[in-house]
Amino acid sequence: MPAAALIIFFLLSLLPGAARAGEVFPSAGAGRFLAYIREPGIPVKPVLPEAIPSTGKFLVAGRGIKDPRFQQSVILIVKFDPQGVMGLIINRPTDIKVSAVLPDVEMLRKHDQPLYFGGPVAKHQIFVLIKSRVKPEKTYPVSGDVYVSHEQATLEQKDVQDAPVRVYTGCAGWAAEQLEGEIARGDWHVVDADPEDIFERPAADIWPLLMKRISEGGRL
Repeated sequence: MPAAALIIFFLLSLLPGAARAGEVFPSAGAGRFLAYIREPGIPVKPVLPEAIPSTGKFLVAGRGIKDPRFQQSVILIVKFDPQGVMGLIINRPTDIKVSAVLPDVEMLRKHDQPLYFGGPVAKHQIFVLIKSRVKPEKTYPVSGDVYVSHEQATLEQKDVQDAPVRVYTGCAGWAAEQLEGEIARGDWHVVDADPEDIFERPAADIWPLLMKRISEGGRL
């Protein structure tokens, strides 16, 4: 199997669908992260519980990130377990309308919203975030009333016809301990995710607002 295909297969295996409900390992982030920064050569600094990555948190790009794919990006972690990490960039709308990509989905014709760039991996795979008080079928919990799916059928359910949704192409992913290394060197800030930032706030405002919150909290 080509290397690119192996990466895509690995990341898709990290989808919540690869585990049964309750197997998200929310505490895995703490153990892995704290173990990582104790390694020789990694400066040890106080780590607040809210600054430890886990499913349902935001990764906010630090000012030092130069990669244009991630510069000033905000990523929602949709899967974090001992195998690796998967997330969706929430503030990269494209010029393509979702209704043009999925013309058969009636609910998308009601919402003239853009398709979002979710990350540079599995770029032809569609991912969906839904905000719903009731768990829709074929979705997996991320945080609170936010759910993720990678199936178009999710959008065709009557229960989600009026639910806030965002559709993404591609995702971001890290192998085990790779993300911890990037956080330790200051590439990412970890903050609690707010559904308002995902579904209501203009994309251009999300990164500056979160960086302001981080700065005011004394973490910059």
